[in-house]
Amino acid sequence: RVTAQANGTADITASIGNVSGSASVVVAQEVDEVVVTPGSASLATVGATQQFAAEARDANANPITGVAFLWVSANPSIATVDTLGLATAIDRGEVTVTAAARGVPGNATLTIALRTYVLVSAGEGHTCGLTSDGGMVTSTAGATTPTASWATHPTTPAASQCS
Repeated sequence: RVTAQANGTADITASIGNVSGSASVVVAQEVDEVVVTPGSASLATVGATQQFAAEARDANANPITGVAFLWVSANPSIATVDTLGLATAIDRGEVTVTAAARGVPGNATLTIALRTYVLVSAGEGHTCGLTSDGGMVTSTAGATTPTASWATHPTTPAASQCS
């Protein structure tokens, strides 16, 4: 009786008296499912990116190492995905991102909900934008990344903070 311990090849030899025989046994887990993480994500600006990861698992939910994945966007006009699972927002919408290993697919959902600005204000060294969902995006002169916040207090709306 031979029990597999890991993927690979094993040479097995049996002998009795002066008679012996040998055989090679190859163990390779079969991909039963591919899990993509995160299972869903959202982006708010064109050019924003989301890194996805994939794991191939066998029928016992054990991870399978050394598996190559093929990454695909169901709609590249909404988001593209590169060979390492990095998705880039192209336009507003929802798209399925798929990672496939040995013919078995796993999916995630990526939503691109581009912000709609209802007010943009620029001042000396400072720019502020109010979004239709109540968000406030601000940028200070020299900053490389704008900061975002959302007004949560009903008596202090985002509009009063954008000055």
